[in-house]
Amino acid sequence: MSCRQAAERFEHEATSKSVAFNVQEAAVRTTQVAASAGEVTNRAIETGGTSMQVLMSAELLSEKSSRLKHELGSFVAGFKLLRLACQR
Repeated sequence: MSCRQAAERFEHEATSKSVAFNVQEAAVRTTQVAASAGEVTNRAIETGGTSMQVLMSAELLSEKSSRLKHELGSFVAGFKLLRLACQR
């Protein structure tokens, strides 16, 4: 084998090792990205669940607020009638 052939073979092996390393590194990064995507999905699901709880709480609060407003209106109307009756 000539020096030129030996140099070409060495360069070819070095390039092959570099490509193999880069492929392995890409595989590791791909696995990390997949894990991150899974984590994002899990957090999105948790956020959706929390959002649903907040919505349900807001709806319940709105219902109770409406009921309280109605009861307070009835109380004030009754108080006004009582006051009118006492003024006579």
